This record gives sequence, C-alpha cells and structure tokens, in this order.
Amino acid sequence: MQLDPLDPEAYNNLSVTLIELGRLDEAEASLKQAIALNPDYAEAYNNLGVTFKELGKLEDSIDSYKKALSIIPEYAEAHYNLAITLKKLSRFEEAEASLRQAISLKSNYAEAYNNLGNILQELGKLDEAVARLITAIELKPDYVEAWTNIYFPLNIIKSLESYSKDYLTLIFNKKIFQLNDVRLSVLKYKLNIGGEHSKFFFDKAVDLLSANENIKIQNPEPL
Repeated sequence: MQLDPLDPEAYNNLSVTLIELGRLDEAEASLKQAIALNPDYAEAYNNLGVTFKELGKLEDSIDSYKKALSIIPEYAEAHYNLAITLKKLSRFEEAEASLRQAISLKSNYAEAYNNLGNILQELGKLDEAVARLITAIELKPDYVEAWTNIYFPLNIIKSLESYSKDYLTLIFNKKIFQLNDVRLSVLKYKLNIGGEHSKFFFDKAVDLLSANENIKIQNPEPL
C-alpha cells in the first residue's frame, strides 16, 4: 500500500510499525513528517517521545510529551509516558505527579498504578506503594509485573517491623530467590489461564507472597 505524502495520520501509523520493528531513526523521520503536516498532532508528539526515549534522547523525549500535553492536556497516555522517562532520569517527584495525573484522567489505568507503586518505593512511601500495586492487581489480576513488584515493599515493611537494620541486607539477599519463585509461578499462571494447572500456579504465587506472617494480600479470584 502506497503512503499518501500529504496524510499526517499515515506517517504516524507508519511510525508505530517502525518502532515495533526497532527502526527508530526511520520512525523519528516519519513522525517529524507527520508533525510538519499537522503541527497540532498530539499523538505524533507522544509517539515521537516514545521514539526519543528508545533512542536514549531523554530530554527530547520529555519535550515531545510536554508538547503533546500542551495540545491535549487530558492525554492520559502522554502523562504516563512522560512519567516513565522522568523515572529514567531519577526525577521521581515529577514522575509521581505525572502518574497521578494519568490516573485522575483514566481511573482504570493498571499500568499507571503499577508504576506509581514503583515510584513511591523510590520515594520511601512504602505503605502507599503497596496500596497502589494492589489496585493495579485488582484492575488486572494476571498482571505479572505488579505481582512481582508488590513483593519487595511488603517485605521491606515486614523487615523494618521485625528486624534491626543490621540484618536487612542478609534478609533481602534471601528474598531475591523467593521473588524468582513468585515471578515464575505468576508467569505460569498467566500462560495457563483457563488451563488445567492455572489455579495451581495462581494459588502458589499467592502463597509465596503471603508466606511471612504480618503480610496480608487481598486474593483476587483467578480469571
């Protein structure tokens, strides 16, 4: 199919395919052409931000997301993508604000809740981090990343309550092996949803996450 040289949407759509193929320089050129044809094309600016992030041009990525948001302030995905780039630059407070804005615009945004939980961990807000990760799991019960992410702050909370700081390093080195078990069980659950062993892997992951006393997790029903 031939590309219409005057259609900005065609260039934007082409860029999505190019990004998926890892042809980032071509994606960048295609998006810049889309923007030249339509300077108010918020989606193209958002995708250009994604392209710049993948190219390691993080400041350019931020500028592109902010341009998208200047055109459509309620663009939840652009707020989310901006937060991801800000996190890469360790600008955690700004990333937190962007994720909260994304959630305010899209209340069922499981990925935003998951990444907000991660950002809150970085900021030392462990109780709220757990709460946000639980929300991500409630919204998307087979969300592997959220299940594994929740394990670390839960065990920090438990360790701070039960052990002196002198023992934390030793404890966390032990936990990393359990984390791998959880990740494997959740992944197997996700891959076997509806299959003969899906409930087994789901229950095993929950049991591993809840193994230590004082750790309580709401147990969503398997799909």
